[in-house]
Amino acid sequence: MRNHWPVRRFVLKLGDSEIRLSPGHWRIGRDPACEIRLGDESVSRRHASLRVTETAVELSDQGSRNGVRVNGERVYGRGDLGIGDKLEIGIYEIVLAEQGLADSIQSVTRPLPKVPRTGTDSLSLLSRREREVFERLARGETQRAVAEELGLSVKTVETYRARIRDKLGLHSRADLVAFALEAGILRPGST
Repeated sequence: MRNHWPVRRFVLKLGDSEIRLSPGHWRIGRDPACEIRLGDESVSRRHASLRVTETAVELSDQGSRNGVRVNGERVYGRGDLGIGDKLEIGIYEIVLAEQGLADSIQSVTRPLPKVPRTGTDSLSLLSRREREVFERLARGETQRAVAEELGLSVKTVETYRARIRDKLGLHSRADLVAFALEAGILRPGST
């Protein structure tokens, strides 16, 4: 019998917003290429990064001007994060949490996340280009059509689609359209 470590579902809490962290590399900063964009000037273009696995989250400072603090202590190099750790990146305070069992059950039965109370806050997680791709896909354009219209390769559009899905917690095209309707990007009958 194999040992199975439980798969953990990590989230970052930033105010009323939640960012689900799928396994992989997440860059944090002002740069449009960052997966987690923070727009204030107190944040470096490429401030920090997270390496997320199924069991852990590792933080590394990317040589940022103002540094990264975890629970009030400056971090140099790399370090593992624990549930409840508070990250200070520029003016932002971000808390690492774990999605609970109740959340997991709900995400299986209803995969579409609710738009935060402040309206389109979740959309602010997307870069300008990701938002453009998101809106076109929500309107029903094919990936090939989006690629041709924006002068991108189909593979690049697929990458944007995957990032959008991860950032917004969407699992299918139907979820994408429903989210766009709920966020006011689309109007009923416009797809």
